[in-house]
Amino acid sequence: MSPQLEDGYTRIADTILEKVAQTKLNGTQFRILMIVWRSTYGWQKKEHELSETFLSKATNIHKQQIKRELRTLIQSEILTVIKEPTFNTGRVIAFNKNYVNSTQVSKTIPPIELDTPTGSENDTPTGSGLDTQKRELNKQYKDTWKVVDYYKYICSEFPQPRKITKVRESSINARIKDYGLAEVLYSLEVVSESKFLNESIGTSWLSFDWIFNPNNFVKIIEGKYKAKKSIVYENDKSKGHIIGSKCNTGTITRRPKVFEEW
Repeated sequence: MSPQLEDGYTRIADTILEKVAQTKLNGTQFRILMIVWRSTYGWQKKEHELSETFLSKATNIHKQQIKRELRTLIQSEILTVIKEPTFNTGRVIAFNKNYVNSTQVSKTIPPIELDTPTGSENDTPTGSGLDTQKRELNKQYKDTWKVVDYYKYICSEFPQPRKITKVRESSINARIKDYGLAEVLYSLEVVSESKFLNESIGTSWLSFDWIFNPNNFVKIIEGKYKAKKSIVYENDKSKGHIIGSKCNTGTITRRPKVFEEW
């Protein structure tokens, strides 16, 4: 399907485009600028919280490179920091419209630097190391959303998250790291079948965050909330975990190969 304005668009003043066209930006700096415009003007906002991790994912550029070029854009007064980052929140950034009115026609931005670690410095990998880190970052991102999508599917009657914040993403990734993706998905099946948790829907304490809290999650994994229900097999030779939501008859139908589908 071809792109359509009805699906969304970003309004940018011609003077901004003309000014930026006269600015010597490298590729990374320009791509960062595109995401800033998309995340602000694209939502009819002047500023937005944009972490280095988010910019790295959005541009598919290594985080160390994003950090360096973002700092350059801020120092060059093309971008403005509205609020500095904290432990729980990212930096709030805005495009500096005063830059458009500057008298300097062409502002030279320092060229992009190559990541060249020396000695024991391993935080800025290059070559195959950078490719490996990108693959790991993409896998982590995909696994997070596999868990979120599966929760929405199998725990549809439970409280639903309106936004996957950095804290929630970190919590999900921590559980995947501790137990593995398959066990995390299985734990959601346990939640959906639990008589106690189903009867607790609507209470103030039961939430998406409660489930992924490490102290509560280990109890779910260890079977504290596991339903004691009979199982009806669709295929006697099938192997896999139980899948299904609350069942009033006390019977759960097993659907094989659940993890191949998700």
